[in-house]
Formats: sequence, structure tokens, C-alpha cells
Amino acid sequence: MLDNKESGIPYVCIDGAYRFSKNAIDEWLASQKSIIINSIR
Repeated sequence: MLDNKESGIPYVCIDGAYRFSKNAIDEWLASQKSIIINSIR
């Protein structure tokens, strides 16, 4: 999923290792939830 830049998953790559900020992931998940709910309606 990280190779797909359209996914928008927030990360940084440091020395070949992916790093994720918990706050950034939480915000991203919340935004994805609202997108999914709106597409169902």
C-alpha cells in the first residue's frame, strides 16, 4: 500500500525503514472513515 502514493498513508522512509507517526496515522484513519461513510450514503 505504501508504494501506491494515492493511498495517502503518511510515512517517512529513513534508511530503508518506514516510520509512522501515531498522530498522523490516527488523522489519516479518521479522514478515510469519513470518506467511506460519505460514499455509502
